[in-house]
Amino acid sequence: MKTHFENHIRNKKRRKAYEFFDDAFVDEGGRGQSLSVLFLLLHAGDAVGPFSSLIFGHREEIDELCDEWVPESLIPPITEEMPYEPPTLESAAGPHAIINGKYVVNFASANYLGLIGHEKLLESNTSALEKYGVGSCGPRGFYGTIDVHLDCEARIAKFLGTSDSILYSYGLSTMFSTIPCFCKKGDIIVVDEGVHWGIQNGLYLSRSTIVYFKHNDMESLRNTLEKIVVGNKRAKELRRYIIVEAVYQNSGQIAPLNEIIRLKEKYIFRVLLDESNSFGALGRSGRGLTAYHGVPKVDIVTAAMGHALAIEGGFCTGSSRVIDHQRLSSSGYVFSASLPPYLACAAITAIDVLEDNPTLITKLKENISVLWKG
Repeated sequence: MKTHFENHIRNKKRRKAYEFFDDAFVDEGGRGQSLSVLFLLLHAGDAVGPFSSLIFGHREEIDELCDEWVPESLIPPITEEMPYEPPTLESAAGPHAIINGKYVVNFASANYLGLIGHEKLLESNTSALEKYGVGSCGPRGFYGTIDVHLDCEARIAKFLGTSDSILYSYGLSTMFSTIPCFCKKGDIIVVDEGVHWGIQNGLYLSRSTIVYFKHNDMESLRNTLEKIVVGNKRAKELRRYIIVEAVYQNSGQIAPLNEIIRLKEKYIFRVLLDESNSFGALGRSGRGLTAYHGVPKVDIVTAAMGHALAIEGGFCTGSSRVIDHQRLSSSGYVFSASLPPYLACAAITAIDVLEDNPTLITKLKENISVLWKG
């Protein structure tokens, strides 16, 4: 905004200088000095003293220029079509909801297993609220760690068969904190061009070299990895990552994890897999894409819990070294207030319900089949 104002003043000054030049050097005798004087005039934008006042005006003229100045708009102009008020729910966002007094079927939420309003989750939340209150009012490293946080992290790790897990207070912050925690300037990240906004933001924050491959195209991924490894003499010295989603939020396609793992082992890359839309919904037991493809381990797995588990927050799971590094270096974990304890309790209960009721996955598949048949 300041630059725009300065340009406005500068242009006014230059026009004034041209006017002065026309008035002062109309006779032939002045032409010999015209170029040098004109040069001084045009480059005396910040001049002070009587000469400046003569050319550029006094305070009254400056005040006039200020009154004429119109700053650039911070936002684009708003048209009549742009204002939009989203529908407001007057009930829980379950399979059925009430909007504007009307009872409707809800196809818009990510409540894949129908756990919103589940009796056991409500009981767990109620008892946790009575014991712990609403929030923690502190980050995990500074009086924000409550026993249920540790219980929840252990429960997730046990459910997924990993060494350890770490909780995040917000689903999207899991991705755009985990990525820059491991990926730094100079590192190379090969990423599917169809990833969701949370991953894109994490890529931006990492300041790494980003290379995209065609959406869910393994031939494009192979060619990309080949070019990076073969054509770069420093490739062995660089940390290299592949980032994909298990079920892509923007397309609904499932990543061919078997092929991705084969390529990552061939070209020596690490894989970061986001299971936000697959955790609790994919595989016989809801353990996500790794179980669906029978892949034992992925380097780093992240997921938001606001989908199948019907709560808020997120987690990252993997080896103990992967998790311990985040406890010291992940901004979303280190600087944010910890996940409210009642949500940690609800996450534990939701995983228990999922593990004890495999028919939830069966029912989900049946509902998907009905929708596909139309």
